[in-house]
Amino acid sequence: MLGLLAVLFCVPAVVPELYPQLPLDLPSSPPKRVAIVGMGAGGISSLKALAALPEQMRAGWEIVAFEKREAVGGLWIPQDDPPAPPAIPETPLYPLLRSNGPHPALTIPHWPLRPNTPLLAPR
Repeated sequence: MLGLLAVLFCVPAVVPELYPQLPLDLPSSPPKRVAIVGMGAGGISSLKALAALPEQMRAGWEIVAFEKREAVGGLWIPQDDPPAPPAIPETPLYPLLRSNGPHPALTIPHWPLRPNTPLLAPR
């Protein structure tokens, strides 16, 4: 567990081309420090949404992401050597796990899986 106290918040996705009415002369906002704890689906989406904000709006912000595992992906990172019971594994993935829907509907927008990924993606 991270020895860090941080506030986790979700930011709705902002896609600039959907918001053409945003003024170009946005007032700069006060400096902020943003900590995203965990780089699972929620953390990655939050970071992507913050990065999609107009640069003027996020000028002066310090954005830091924290992940305790070796890679991003949260529960979707397979664990090669799960611990023996009663220890709890870091992920609920098991070798025969498949998604319950087509991966294009389950991915983060504009961040698709590899082209050769089966429609019902494996773990």
